[in-house]
Amino acid sequence: MRTLYRELVDRYSGEVTRQALATLAVLSAGQGIDPSDLDLGNFDARSLSRFAQGNQVPCGFHEKDEERLREALVNRRLPVRTLAEAWTFFNKAEGRRLEIVQPMLAPGILAFCVDLLAHPDVQAASVHVRAGQERLWRLPRWPLRVIAPGGASGRRISDLLADLPDVASGPARKQMEGDLLIVPANVTTVPGSGGTPAGGLPRASLAIAIQSEETETEDAMVFALSLRFALDADAVVVVRASEKQRNEFLHTMLIELLQGRDFDLAVTTAGRQELYVLPLFLTSQRFLREARLAPRLGVDGLDIPMSLSLLGALLNFPATIALPASLREWLELEVREMEGPALAPFVARRLAQEGFDKAAQANGSLLKLRRLMNDRARDASASPPVGTKPRANLLDSLGTPSGPGAARASRHLHANIFAGPSGSDAHPVFGPLESGRAYRVEVHIGPRLRSGQALRKRFPAEKLPRQKAAHSLTVVFADISGGERLPEPQVASLVLPKNGASSRAVFNFTPRLKGLFAARIAILHDNRVLQTMNVKAPVGLEPQDLSHLAGVRLEPELAPAWTLEELETRSSFDATLVLNHDEAGTARAMAVADGQVRWVSLNGLEEALQGIRGQIDQVTDKEQCPTGLEDPAMVRLLRVLAKQGSDLWMEVIDQEGVPEPLRKGTRIQVIEARDGTFLPVELFYDRESPTDDATICPHARQALQEGQCPGICPQGRSAESVVCPLGFWGMTRVIERQRRGPASSAPGDVGLQLSPTQQQNQIALTPGALFGYSRKVDKGDPGSSAKVLSALKESFPESDTADGWAAWEQKVQSLGPSLLVLLVHTDNDPESGLPVIEIANEYLRRARLKASHVRSDKVPATIVLFLGCDTAMPPAQYQSFVGRFRQLGAAVVLSTIASIRGRHACPTAANVIRHLSEATEGVPRNWGDVFVRIKRELLAKGDALVLCFAAYGDVDWQLVHPREVGT
Repeated sequence: MRTLYRELVDRYSGEVTRQALATLAVLSAGQGIDPSDLDLGNFDARSLSRFAQGNQVPCGFHEKDEERLREALVNRRLPVRTLAEAWTFFNKAEGRRLEIVQPMLAPGILAFCVDLLAHPDVQAASVHVRAGQERLWRLPRWPLRVIAPGGASGRRISDLLADLPDVASGPARKQMEGDLLIVPANVTTVPGSGGTPAGGLPRASLAIAIQSEETETEDAMVFALSLRFALDADAVVVVRASEKQRNEFLHTMLIELLQGRDFDLAVTTAGRQELYVLPLFLTSQRFLREARLAPRLGVDGLDIPMSLSLLGALLNFPATIALPASLREWLELEVREMEGPALAPFVARRLAQEGFDKAAQANGSLLKLRRLMNDRARDASASPPVGTKPRANLLDSLGTPSGPGAARASRHLHANIFAGPSGSDAHPVFGPLESGRAYRVEVHIGPRLRSGQALRKRFPAEKLPRQKAAHSLTVVFADISGGERLPEPQVASLVLPKNGASSRAVFNFTPRLKGLFAARIAILHDNRVLQTMNVKAPVGLEPQDLSHLAGVRLEPELAPAWTLEELETRSSFDATLVLNHDEAGTARAMAVADGQVRWVSLNGLEEALQGIRGQIDQVTDKEQCPTGLEDPAMVRLLRVLAKQGSDLWMEVIDQEGVPEPLRKGTRIQVIEARDGTFLPVELFYDRESPTDDATICPHARQALQEGQCPGICPQGRSAESVVCPLGFWGMTRVIERQRRGPASSAPGDVGLQLSPTQQQNQIALTPGALFGYSRKVDKGDPGSSAKVLSALKESFPESDTADGWAAWEQKVQSLGPSLLVLLVHTDNDPESGLPVIEIANEYLRRARLKASHVRSDKVPATIVLFLGCDTAMPPAQYQSFVGRFRQLGAAVVLSTIASIRGRHACPTAANVIRHLSEATEGVPRNWGDVFVRIKRELLAKGDALVLCFAAYGDVDWQLVHPREVGT
């Protein structure tokens, strides 16, 4: 519409164009212009009046209106001057209260309508946008409760409102709901992405947010729409101004409400008096109809005490007072500023002239004047009064970023839903989706746009390899809404140049189920997941069934590796498995490899896990663990695990369409995208499933020592008679596990988990490790903990123990160890039922586990050996502690998929410690390779428990032995 507007301005005057388009906006009302109305001249004042709904006049434009109007203009069927005259007659009695309607809530069209209809040439009494649910959670009432931000900003608002009757202000942290919410300047609609989450702010009738005065209307509209569907509020106002101007707007708006003005009139009037550009006001018809406040000013006539007090203050106020247009009009003055003593007679004269019917306006003017005096007294260098700066004609600027800084703007991950397939509607969808309707998602990385949604945390693309002019990234889109049959994931690629925006990856979808649409978007480089996020939106629900979060929203997941430095030098993966449950609770895995992507069913996974854990429990329940590969107990355990691992491999991997690199690859990344989702990839068995009487392969020890079969092992059907330890994936594959932390505890930076960089890719194993253990460890076999401490002293001579969690935290900080060994007892807190871990008879809840328990500034990275003994805790709760250690800064967490009795955990821990030290002697070693080597060596020596070890963290860390540290 802006292009057509400019063409009309070139042919006619700006005033004629704006008034003509205002008439056309009423004719369309967002539903589309009927060309017959133009032909028949159905737009005189009486005809236009039929569109009014009460005291509101719906108006707006449809996406197709510009095309229709341009055709009419070409065919000389667009009577611009007649349309302008119709508006003059329609609007002459009193300014119309205009409600902008646009079914798709297209930000560009809405922004154009606001710029057009709020222009002085249109002379509207008020302008607002109909957006969001027709709901009313809370009616505003006197005294109005204003919820302000904390700190100095909140104190300034409290001081400003202190003199207003029936208005109280308090900080957000102390209030769960209120009438007016002042939105913090750093608000974000994307949880976990930095700033104050919109969804966590208190409930309010009206929310007022702030943006820079230079913000384009379309940018501000995108922001307003995002808040409208993210805040628990019935109406949203976005003010483009400084904080000081925002506060002045708030003060004047409250005065208007105190005089009994409706909300739309109060917002528009305050905006015209205090701001350079009118605020955006988004609400529902029901809010405007029912949320009305009774007048409070002037009910009992002129406020005589305030009048006398103010006149006395003026006589003793020598400073110059800047007078806004509203006060100049009330005082019938033309001068823009005046000293207090000179101004007092004009105020006294005006008060003497006011009758009872004008008392509300007089009291309101006195409140404004008192605010100006207070501001002037607090700040001798007060800003020039509003009105000295000419209003910009916002229709004359499209606001496209330009100049040398445009290319260097920060870049963000964008995901926008559009109605229709590629080439159709060009505006993102913010509200609920329709079941069965075609939509598309467009994903790209680039500067924040005027239209669309982007993760607030910038995508750190400047850390990509500098030698390349552009980078090819893989994008996967997977519908995880649930249902019997999910659509197969879609895959595309985008090219990210050094500067500016990337190309776009486009995915078409159709919501199939009423309720909630949910999709995961994953960004990968060389089969390594860099970042994931979810896109969610309600589908086909009635307003009464919707929560207050009733629109499209982005939810970032904690990407396992957000640092992209020198990706070309990082090891790549052959394939990635993303594990999660869909919205219906069904466990699934998404396999991605070299541009191929497929859903993998995980039905029956929990039963398989219980079976595996049961077999390990049978071994660890015995007093004596297997002592060698040929031990009958070891043979039985390997045979049973091979049977179960073979079934798992067949169900998950040996399926039609599963990418070949996942079957044959030796480097696999596993992303646990949702709590409680675990797949024992390490126990997948890809050799022939063994028979009931299968024995250990006679060449097993040699194979484990050399890392490959010697070539003389049984083949074909005869392979069923033996168990090959190298058939287990954990013995031959480097498996990088990454785990998403709880969304509620997401850090400010998206994906902020420690990973190697070009500058820091080493874990220097310091001479001293730290050991903490539960006293229950020694119950079954006294002296078990001493074996671990002995192994630590042999390999890391300066190792120490911690007698409880307080001592643990203190020694982590004072000693700065890079290896932390924890043999904990896991249980549930008897009072709260929450999971706890115990050492030295001291219990610690997950929420009490802090970064200071995990690492200090003395070492860049730490390894945590975390073993749970005699656990009474469900596996998912135990695994949640693993994720917590990673979230708090552990580079690697080494844990088990099953609980281990203390008498067996200690010898295994001691073996791991010794082999970790031996494996890193000489030169820095890659952690992923070291871990696989340690497991093979220990299994060759008969330690069966290494089969249930799993490591979380980046496999590219380089381990440096204590003797090589600093050399």
